[in-house]
Amino acid sequence: MDEGLSYMSKLFIKGKGQEKPKTGGNVVSRGLVEGQITIDFMLSIIMALIFFIIILNSAYSRLQDVRDIFVKLDAIHVSKKLVSGINDLYLLDHSSQKNITLPVTLYGGVDYTIAIYPRLIILTYNDGNIHEYSQRILTKDINGSLNGLVINPGTVLISNENETIYIKNI
Repeated sequence: MDEGLSYMSKLFIKGKGQEKPKTGGNVVSRGLVEGQITIDFMLSIIMALIFFIIILNSAYSRLQDVRDIFVKLDAIHVSKKLVSGINDLYLLDHSSQKNITLPVTLYGGVDYTIAIYPRLIILTYNDGNIHEYSQRILTKDINGSLNGLVINPGTVLISNENETIYIKNI
């Protein structure tokens, strides 16, 4: 009856109270050798670490996506603030002026530049990739805008003099 069974099966069937056969290692419950438990434990730990690395990588990717969205929203806000100021002065009295303060950087410390063309502004920022956001303005009469008037972040003075808009950094 015992002839078709493996050595480990015979060991398991013998049960407690019997003499332990010589296996080269201590036998623990269910007929497993101590070294095998250690290997099984290590494999379980490795699998758990791989699972957590995948989860953390996914979470980090989502955080980067959220950060990119915040930078884009900030770029839209800054450009709309400038466009609103230019359009307001264009529609108001022909001898008015206005100060607009633009942030030094976008969300997360991302640098940006603004170029103003006739009827268009383009905000460009680089967060690892170059992105552009453009917005239309009402007037084409902006002094110095034919080749692209570049303004720096900070306080900007916008003035309307005889239906021509002048923009300069203060």
